Amino acid sequence: MTRRFPSLLAPFVAIALTGLVALAMAQDEPALRLADLGDGVPSGTDAFGNGIGFVTWQDGGGALELSAVAVDPGDPLELPDQVGTEHVLRVDHRIASWGGFTQAFANDALTRWIGIDLSPYQGLRFWYQGPGNGDTVQVDLFDNRNPDLTGDSAERWFYRFSDDTSEWRLVEIPFDSFARRTDFQPSGAPDDGLGLDEASGWALGFPSGEGTTYVARVEAYGSSGVEAAAAVVAVEFADALVRLAEEERGELRLALSGPSDEPVSVRVLVRGDEATPGRDFVPVDEVVVFQPGETEAAVSVRALRNRRHTGDQRAQAQLEGPQGAELGFQRQAVVVIVDADPFDPDLVEDFGDGPGSFAAGADTSVATPELLAGDADARPRQATFERVLSMTWAERGLVQARFGQGVDVSHADGIEFWYHGDGSGRTVHVRLLDGSDPTRPWELSWSDEFEGPAGSPPDPSVWTPEIGDGTANGIPGWGNAERQFYTGDAENLALDGDGHLVIRALETHGDAPMCYYGEPCEYTSARIITQGALEVAYGRIEARLQIPYGQGLWPAFWTLGNDIGEVGWPESGEIDIMENIGREPSTVHGTVHGPGYSAGDSVGRAFTHPEGARFADDFHVYAIDWAPERITWSVDGVEYSTITPADLPRGARWVFDHPHFLILNVAVGGHWPGYPDETTTFPQEMRIDYVRIYQERDTSARFEASFQDEVEGWTLVRLPFDAFERAAEQPEGASDEGFTRREVRGLDVTIDGGAGSAMLDQVRWYVGE
Repeated sequence: MTRRFPSLLAPFVAIALTGLVALAMAQDEPALRLADLGDGVPSGTDAFGNGIGFVTWQDGGGALELSAVAVDPGDPLELPDQVGTEHVLRVDHRIASWGGFTQAFANDALTRWIGIDLSPYQGLRFWYQGPGNGDTVQVDLFDNRNPDLTGDSAERWFYRFSDDTSEWRLVEIPFDSFARRTDFQPSGAPDDGLGLDEASGWALGFPSGEGTTYVARVEAYGSSGVEAAAAVVAVEFADALVRLAEEERGELRLALSGPSDEPVSVRVLVRGDEATPGRDFVPVDEVVVFQPGETEAAVSVRALRNRRHTGDQRAQAQLEGPQGAELGFQRQAVVVIVDADPFDPDLVEDFGDGPGSFAAGADTSVATPELLAGDADARPRQATFERVLSMTWAERGLVQARFGQGVDVSHADGIEFWYHGDGSGRTVHVRLLDGSDPTRPWELSWSDEFEGPAGSPPDPSVWTPEIGDGTANGIPGWGNAERQFYTGDAENLALDGDGHLVIRALETHGDAPMCYYGEPCEYTSARIITQGALEVAYGRIEARLQIPYGQGLWPAFWTLGNDIGEVGWPESGEIDIMENIGREPSTVHGTVHGPGYSAGDSVGRAFTHPEGARFADDFHVYAIDWAPERITWSVDGVEYSTITPADLPRGARWVFDHPHFLILNVAVGGHWPGYPDETTTFPQEMRIDYVRIYQERDTSARFEASFQDEVEGWTLVRLPFDAFERAAEQPEGASDEGFTRREVRGLDVTIDGGAGSAMLDQVRWYVGE
């Protein structure tokens, strides 16, 4: 689902506020200098990756450069009434569409983004010398941020002026001349008026074209008649982010803004997010007390070792219930547990997240129970907690794994796995599928027709609902300033009993969990994924859908690369098979996102209904035909777009030749679709008739080896590739070139000997002894 951002001032960057200096102007009015460039142009990054320092932003089609210039009296750049040396900001800009810079106020150490009370002042002013071409320049004022978010959530207010002279001019803007931006607000931005008591920065946005601009003496000026708020003791985290290695014990430091004459207490909680309490870290629920005069305290946090590769994982720390003080801005922090276990490219499946690519065959049922190290059935040398694949069957056991694309295992010597049997002597057959014939026509390889009783959920072995507003995923508003809270509840996600899955978007009227924007979530909806259960590379992927209709609605059928946990987005690749925004009822979009061509710079095309009708009025089949280095989009069999590496920006990488998982969702609101208005009615539904995958016909040659179940309990089974022989039964068209191991596409485990049960764990290709 496309992440799109508005063109002007969308990327957040920061300029440090160093050495705040209160000045008296010639007329003795109060003023607060907001930037000091005497030591050059500072830059840095805070704990959450927000840029701090003089950082430019632009649309990717131009260039901006900032530098500090020392100007002496008599210099051609001398400012009016200049006495002594002035340090001014020089901005060299070549802009295709939009660009500029932002100053976000930061502490002197350039480690934290801070707010400043500008309410005692009348306005913002600065000296400006531009090209004088008559173009419009936009000034943005960043007001208060959302304290529940770590990124840019500053409310945007704007003012525009004309660059109509190439001489120095004083730009003086009373605060009451700023208007709230309606074209863009970042995810989670408050909507509570221009308060100014927690102003967090300002920005200049330039029009397209080329030139050099100078900016000097940026300050808040004049008296508003409002007295600065009396200092109140506040408690907050001293560090916004703490990194812990597995098995490491660290500290979450707390700080008071100043000493108190009375004790101050606050509750500290460390909860799960990506990291699981009790598995990845020891949860914390502790009351910290600052004795009178103390301003520093700390809470111990301990990371645990899970002994499996998961990538770095987050836990959320939060302050609650302060006594004797207020909560400061940094009331949340992130604990990152740094993964100590490297990625193993030869691991087929460890079942830590479920069955993965393994599925039960006929007459067999599977589950993934968790075993404790002290259990009677614990695997030798297992971690404290270990999930395994459990199989039970009535006559003949069968589990099958199918890989999204062929895997080259020619570097390995064989396959190994842990097997828990009953020691009955029964034969266990392991079959590997090798090679394929891409010239064969595609055939149906998987489908979900959504048959089942009304009110039941979609197949939980395939579809997993994502829950929340994106905050737990590190992307509040799901990266797009969306307004819905996703649930797995039947009112948002259920079969209708007539062969359809229904995703229903509802208006909550305030009866909902709190959302990232500081209010009860306005809407609920659903988003389901097949990650870890169904992942596919190549073939025809299609769904027959009837999409909803209305301003602010954003239905989508799309995919993400299964390596997103390793490389992140957009390096994982994203394929939008169908997107529609409510204000375009007769248009759908097909798009790809990757490194260098994501969000507003994505590559795609639109398809308009040939009769101009609304797509919401009926079911339509939305599909891609996906082959190596080629993706073709169609609606109802009409192809409208083909994208290959040649269509990407120059030098960009094609990242779509690996397995992806499927996603279906209905978002409400966002940067791209806008937000519901008085014309939007609820509930709104997306009805899914089916999802189908067609792939090349299975022509993989079968090679088989076997072993006897002679041990009651766990045993490590190793089957060298040279023990595999061509199976007697082969699919039509199977290759006869031998066991090449260059394109292994799956494996089967079959267990003879009547009813029984068994467990599998840690399936991998092995190298050497």
